[in-house]
Amino acid sequence: MDDAYRLILRDPEAGSPPRSREEIEVKWQRIPTLVPAEAGRYVFGVADEHGQMDLCFLPEMPSQSFERIEIQIPRAWVHARGPQVFALVFMTAEWIGFEVFDPQIESVLQKDVVLQGLVAMRQAALEKERGKN
Repeated sequence: MDDAYRLILRDPEAGSPPRSREEIEVKWQRIPTLVPAEAGRYVFGVADEHGQMDLCFLPEMPSQSFERIEIQIPRAWVHARGPQVFALVFMTAEWIGFEVFDPQIESVLQKDVVLQGLVAMRQAALEKERGKN
């Protein structure tokens, strides 16, 4: 994915033991647009000209444990599908007690702040649309 926005779901307590993938995979299987792509990797949504959202358990080992989940989101999706994308990201983080780390800004994201930003972006887009009519 060339133009991707990257997020990392990680345990807020450094050095904690790896987690079991089984619990999160069972929950992910209930989401119809989230499907396994290969061992330890899932894709979300229908692919378009920008690609698909990737969710990968790391480290990539044949074992059923993981230390973090790396997420690659097509940048165009952040604006076009932001509510869906971030709902999945934060829901997954909450299920396993992880935080959402944004390496682009080297900061942990807070759900309320992100949701407020998405609402503001949507409102600005609607205002812009109304101004054209």
